[in-house]
This record gives sequence, C-alpha cells and structure tokens, in this order.
Amino acid sequence: MNILDLILFSVANLKRNKMRTLLTIAGVVVGIAAIVFLVSLGFGLQNLVETQ
Repeated sequence: MNILDLILFSVANLKRNKMRTLLTIAGVVVGIAAIVFLVSLGFGLQNLVETQ
C-alpha cells in the first residue's frame, strides 16, 4: 500500500460514515473552542487582578 492508496481508502471511509465524520469534526471544533475560551478567560482574569 502506498500513500495514494491510503488517502483514497481514508476518503472512501469518510464518505461512507458521514454522520460519524460530522460528529467527530464537531467534537474537535467544540474542544478547541473550549480551550481557547478558557485560556482567554484565564488571561483576562489575570490581567484584571494585576491591574487592581
């Protein structure tokens, strides 16, 4: 199996399991958004405490 075969196999599986693919993408997006939100909240609170 070369790299092209692996890519084609992966794309075929993604097309076959559309709901699982969408749920996985949604989970990754929500996870990244939560991390960004919490880090931003932490920096904001730290800045607020330092200025007071």
